[in-house]
Amino acid sequence: MNMIPKQIMKSFFGALFMIGALSGNSQGQSLFLEAKTVDKGIEIIWIPTASGIWMDNFEDGYTLVRTELSADGTAGNELSLLSNSNPKDSLWFSQLDQSAHPILEPIGGLLYDTLFQFPPNDLLDEKEMKYNYIMEEVSNYFEIASALGLGYLDTLVEEGKRYRYEVNSVREGAYQSIEISNVYFEYKTAPEDLVLEFEHPNDLSLSQMYAKANPSPRSFIKAIGKSYGDSIVLRWGLNDAKLWETAKEEGFSILRSTDGRTYETVEVIKPWPEEAITEAISHDSMAMLAAGLLYGMNEHKTNDKSLYEQNSIFENNLGFALFAAERSPLAADILGFRYVDKNIEKDSTYIYLIGTEGIEDLWDAGKVTIYPGAEALKAPERLQSESLENSVKLTWSINENRERYSSYMIEKSMDGKSYQNITSAPLVFMETNGMRLLEYSFVDSVENYQKAYYRLYGYDSFGDKSPPAEVTGIAVDKTPPLPVDIAYTDYIRNEERIILEWDISEEQYSDISHYQVLLSDEKDGMFSAISEPLATTTVNYSFPIKGIDTNRAFYFKIASHDANGNVSESLPTLVVVPDLTAPEPPKVIAASLDSNSYVTIAWEHSTSSDVMGYWLYWSNDPEDEMTPVNVDILTDNSYTYYLDTETLTKKIYYCVRAQDRSYNKGRITDIVEVQRLDYNPPIPPYEFYGNNSSTNLSLNWKKSPSSDVAFQTLWRSVDEIEWIQIDSLLPFVESYLDVDSLEIGQTYSYYLQAIDNSGNISDNSKILTLDWPFNNEMALIEILSVKTINQEAHLTWNVQINEALDSYEYKIEIQRSSGGGPLRYFKTLSSEITDFSDSDIQANVLYNYAVRIRFDNGWVGDLSEIKSILVK
Repeated sequence: MNMIPKQIMKSFFGALFMIGALSGNSQGQSLFLEAKTVDKGIEIIWIPTASGIWMDNFEDGYTLVRTELSADGTAGNELSLLSNSNPKDSLWFSQLDQSAHPILEPIGGLLYDTLFQFPPNDLLDEKEMKYNYIMEEVSNYFEIASALGLGYLDTLVEEGKRYRYEVNSVREGAYQSIEISNVYFEYKTAPEDLVLEFEHPNDLSLSQMYAKANPSPRSFIKAIGKSYGDSIVLRWGLNDAKLWETAKEEGFSILRSTDGRTYETVEVIKPWPEEAITEAISHDSMAMLAAGLLYGMNEHKTNDKSLYEQNSIFENNLGFALFAAERSPLAADILGFRYVDKNIEKDSTYIYLIGTEGIEDLWDAGKVTIYPGAEALKAPERLQSESLENSVKLTWSINENRERYSSYMIEKSMDGKSYQNITSAPLVFMETNGMRLLEYSFVDSVENYQKAYYRLYGYDSFGDKSPPAEVTGIAVDKTPPLPVDIAYTDYIRNEERIILEWDISEEQYSDISHYQVLLSDEKDGMFSAISEPLATTTVNYSFPIKGIDTNRAFYFKIASHDANGNVSESLPTLVVVPDLTAPEPPKVIAASLDSNSYVTIAWEHSTSSDVMGYWLYWSNDPEDEMTPVNVDILTDNSYTYYLDTETLTKKIYYCVRAQDRSYNKGRITDIVEVQRLDYNPPIPPYEFYGNNSSTNLSLNWKKSPSSDVAFQTLWRSVDEIEWIQIDSLLPFVESYLDVDSLEIGQTYSYYLQAIDNSGNISDNSKILTLDWPFNNEMALIEILSVKTINQEAHLTWNVQINEALDSYEYKIEIQRSSGGGPLRYFKTLSSEITDFSDSDIQANVLYNYAVRIRFDNGWVGDLSEIKSILVK
């Protein structure tokens, strides 16, 4: 293949350009397709956009077709490059040569090792995790894409031709295409919404995990450039000391292009040979350092040095070399880190690539694009001056100047006309990741109140000098006068004033402009002036305190001022003013007890300003004397402590009082009540007895004698095994009628419990057992009327049955007699009938009737009242 210029066929151009990607939004697309030019042809990689698409096409694979296109996009010759692209099998992975790619072995394990399982996580399932781990490596490494049937190297492309590649899944459903309009043209990268993002539970890809276990930093070259109109200067450096040793011999190849497609080698730059180092460079200390690093280090390459020591020497020398090249163009020339290209045309854009033997990837080479026109240097920004004692401090911004300049020079003038350099060597500021500077600064000695003029110049990495930034500065007296000593204080109660006196020495007096008296209520607090400026001859001061709140401390200082505004202060001195006023009590107090018997008492702070703390008191009876809870004064407005549960009292009472700085204690607050935790169950109800009737079971008992019972519970059972609570009763209730869901002929058992305010449950009362047998009073009939209708005796009645009998079948039984004879069975009717006409009668005979209920199971209700009738 003859498609890439020979000049850029070196090993460090192993991967030249990313040249295309699918268009449109990748969401909804089944495949993500990209192509890349390499020295052997075009690498095509396709990635399923979802784990399901990948797994569905894993076995059958994909087809790849290349179509040659005309200039207008018309399709021409078509060539099948792949008929079914499949992943390598498990045997291939098991026999893998690890030099092929270190990540291939774990990928084989993820694909084929049935014993491998991912730890469970909430982010992805196992199929999605395999997809994310493997597809990220496919997107980064062609070797892995090819092994998984997702990549192909087309070596049959020709320069100047245009191609379209189409990928189809064999099983159908997945398709994507890409067009290559120029096999070595640098295409734009894909839009951001087409970038596939992969997730991992630990945020590390397989490559990142391998890199952590096998750290091997990449070697690269970093380059910058600058146009001067008629020439371009390139500067570069590298990060690998061993690579630098190679570059000293092989040199740095400078490649240039005007279109980004074709490059030509314009120069190979090497360090100066040793014989070129002469005394002519002695004026430049950085150049001398560069020469020493190149030819003064042979003495270190001795066999008595360990590999570690030799490697450390190489790394240190590279660091010094880069430092020197940054500060001196001559040093950069000597070291082979600089090139001046004078063969240029104005108004042209140039692209440079700087590489050397050992840089295998284009992206690790130094690349610089220089656009037309020379960019003028600006003066350093934000230069300011600060007045100090007998000196001036110059500061300038780091953020605006860090990337522009590598060193600085300062000139000074006392008349604003004649300037001299006051930095014998360029100012260089060193920063590390662990020690970052906040500003650049320089301090210059100047007599106080002498005005000085300054110019600050910056030098960039190419050795060019900027225009100056200018500022003026003046040194001033910053030394305060000696402070005075407060010698005497007194509080005069009947005059309500404080007296202060202080001593002045001769040294103090010579530098004093005036005094002021300062006051604060705290030793280390903020002091405020309470006097007007006092003459230098003043040695005492009287401070009236009438009308001032004395519930505070009185700390005094004497401030000494000189004519230049400097101030010194005496040590603070406390004057005691007796405080006889008790502080106000807190207005609100609250208390609560948690389930672990920790009580918390809280209150509002006292409104008095001189309160220093509080005392908390307790008692078992609000009428008794209160006892302090705390041993030391409380400075907070709440207190929590454990309350002993072993006590006979049910309640505890608290109050609070405030104490001020003069140890006056105020009135107590309102007393607050707390219910103690109660772990003692109440006494159960007793004397439990009962009766049955035709309508209910009647229960009676004596309530619990315990005073803290909150309610009672009544329990019922038919077998004394399974008990159910049938009611909750107030603590004073002593009887109960059970009519709920009772069953005739069943025996019921009952017991009671008492529950107190703390939820403690008493023992069960004794068990009461009652039968509820059938009672003939539960089924009654009332004859409503007996009368003659059409020579017949007509009866009507009303049935009254206990609801407990609703589920039992029954019939109506009529008994009859005549004259004074006894009643005998006469007729049986269904339960729905409520009247009856008797036609089997004779005139002028007295008939007697009675009715009752007879249940199918044999139960018989009471006979109704006898009703008689004479039919005429």
